[in-house]
Amino acid sequence: MQKQEQEVELFLDSVKSEHTKRTYKSYLKKYMELTGLENLLHENNPRLIEKEIREFIIKMKKQGMTFTALKNYTTVVFSFYKIHDIATRYLLQRQLLAFCMKLTGSCQVMYV
Repeated sequence: MQKQEQEVELFLDSVKSEHTKRTYKSYLKKYMELTGLENLLHENNPRLIEKEIREFIIKMKKQGMTFTALKNYTTVVFSFYKIHDIATRYLLQRQLLAFCMKLTGSCQVMYV
């Protein structure tokens, strides 16, 4: 098993429900496809990870993803990095979601 697969499996093992595991796996796959990532952890470089998350949000909004769906995807992505002890600061999450809301024109406040 490649390191990338081990990282994803470690994350999925933290989830009890088989349905949730399948959903999370598909969300991570979509994240990797849209960002073109082969290595989710970017050698633990938070700045590169933050850049990829921003680009992911922009691409998903351009594809017409709803605010709620985008929240679901980003929550899984943030959780993946959290379980791997990558510093995706809570503040960054809020900034990214505020950025997303600028794209949507929504005045909702969203926290993860």
